[in-house]
Amino acid sequence: MEEIRTYGDIVLLNIEGERKTDETPFGITHIREKIPSTLENQLAMNQDGFFLADRMLCTTINLRRSKVDYEKLIRLEVEQTSEYREEFRAIAHKSFPVDRRFHITEEYNEELANAIIDQWIDGLDEWLVCMYKDLPVGFLALKEQDEKNIEIYLAAVDERYRLTGAAISLYTKAAQVCKEKGYTNLFGWISTVNTPVMNLYSSLGATFSRPMDVFLKEL
Repeated sequence: MEEIRTYGDIVLLNIEGERKTDETPFGITHIREKIPSTLENQLAMNQDGFFLADRMLCTTINLRRSKVDYEKLIRLEVEQTSEYREEFRAIAHKSFPVDRRFHITEEYNEELANAIIDQWIDGLDEWLVCMYKDLPVGFLALKEQDEKNIEIYLAAVDERYRLTGAAISLYTKAAQVCKEKGYTNLFGWISTVNTPVMNLYSSLGATFSRPMDVFLKEL
């Protein structure tokens, strides 16, 4: 899979595959490549001037086999809506200070990361929103892959409300909604350093597989 995105003077090539890609289209300024975590791949990428930025795991909840009582885990009100886009934009800008989906340069660049986050959010049509005392404090967006598989595409909770149960309410509601719609698997990609989200997925019976390394390079 290859995708080109432009952010001002920066032209980013996003690549995901089984091995290093050798050809780069003209005009690319930055490359973000996600490939299986192997020593062979790491050596090849290092030799070509890439640096290892992150290691990610695919987390999968088998909705068909799950025995989790989702209703009992939903602590706060969660609804599906297309409202509160700007509120969630502000939450997202504060929620990903080191996330390599958005920080594509070796040094963390908040302005550039926010521009990338904005493109992600502007491409969404609707999302699940978690309310706390009539305030939108977190959101979760889903992206269908096929009739059986659906992805947690982007999720964030305002740091001030992370002890309220907003995150578990959002993820549990997502599992409940997707199961009711007939999907078999709910999955997402998470950084191996993101222990809180890994624990959250575990509480929902998720399995972890397909370690992938994220490499970055500026041309």
